[in-house]
Amino acid sequence: MSDTECTSVGKEQVMELLPLLSKAVLSGACMPMPSPDEGVLALAKRHLVASCLFAEDRNAAIKRQILFDAEREEIFQRAKARNIPVLELKGNALSKLYPAYGMRSFADADLLIPTSFERAFHTLMKEAGYSLRSKSEVHANYCKDPCFHFEIHTRLFPKTMKEFSYFEGIWERVSEEDGKYRMPIEDSYLYFLAHAYKHSVSGFGLRTYLDFLLLKRKLIQDGADFSAIEKELAHMGLSSFAEKLAETSEILFYGTPDQELLQTIAKGSVYGTLEENTVHRMEQDEHFLRHALFPPIASLASAYPTLYRFPVLYPVFWLFRLFAMLFCKSRRDSALFRFRVYRRRKKNK
Repeated sequence: MSDTECTSVGKEQVMELLPLLSKAVLSGACMPMPSPDEGVLALAKRHLVASCLFAEDRNAAIKRQILFDAEREEIFQRAKARNIPVLELKGNALSKLYPAYGMRSFADADLLIPTSFERAFHTLMKEAGYSLRSKSEVHANYCKDPCFHFEIHTRLFPKTMKEFSYFEGIWERVSEEDGKYRMPIEDSYLYFLAHAYKHSVSGFGLRTYLDFLLLKRKLIQDGADFSAIEKELAHMGLSSFAEKLAETSEILFYGTPDQELLQTIAKGSVYGTLEENTVHRMEQDEHFLRHALFPPIASLASAYPTLYRFPVLYPVFWLFRLFAMLFCKSRRDSALFRFRVYRRRKKNK
């Protein structure tokens, strides 16, 4: 969400970028090109699709992926030696759907392990030279120089997201081959949609739409059980969301986007926009401003998991959050931007 810091580009840059991406990613004509004009390159970088098109970005992404692939394999081997099942998630799995190595850039790598192996895997990561940077209800962040960042998930969604309880039984449905675990293609698709829905409050960038089209193509090629998928989407309440995502993806890369959609993409980024996130939260919460200043304990605990065990520490973490906002420029800028959006929306009502 880059509203407070990105440079604006126009709808004409979006119209120039879309056919290039369609040709490279969806049609498979993936030879990297020289850098284009500054606006198109800036837009591609904001949406994390520059490595799909441009030689310099592709080369950098390939070098990074080689490093991560080797590091991930080392972690897999360490886990296999200890009989710890490990499942690739999100970007790691989706990158294999792109027509060339290094086309899908990423910031970290996501792995899922059974909850019962959390302590053993922590020991494994420490022995591999990683330090634990943060921990939430669903995952822990491990980092190591020069560039490695792994999110180790023990759950796919928080317990509070009961609509996604289907994924609590994911380990009963995985397949294993030579120590590597994989979801059924139907579950990969359902997880992608559920994860996208979780983050949809901020909108989407172009990479999400490309991921969706490539994953949908893979489903068709593999003869996926679409009746089972539709049944589970309805159970999760995601049928309309999936239809809208499919419709928008088709329009962007195979149709003619309207001016509003072009403008949304032009001002957005890979993770949507802070403005869309703020507006959504205002619509869902009539006490938005009060909760922005004094977040409910359940909301604060998602950032500071210690509160799940020791709720009495709520005032301490509230003060910590306040001081972090005062002394961290990016947090302060985001908070001020949210307040301006709030005030503008209230004034226009």
